[in-house]
Amino acid sequence: MAIFAGTRGYLDRVDVADIGPVRAVDADRSARKHPDLLDAVRNEREISDTTDKGLAAFFDGFARTFA
Repeated sequence: MAIFAGTRGYLDRVDVADIGPVRAVDADRSARKHPDLLDAVRNEREISDTTDKGLAAFFDGFARTFA
């Protein structure tokens, strides 16, 4: 999920020194609220369109908390 966030620009506004704490919050939120996304990322050999849309929606909301 961190690679998805980084390559899609969701971390562009986060200072490099803050990436670790942001990643920790991301992992906690995604594990609690979106275990289906974590399972899909772990189990798919590539990210399906459905998983891509779910990840984008998650990070769209998540990015607003760090803007």
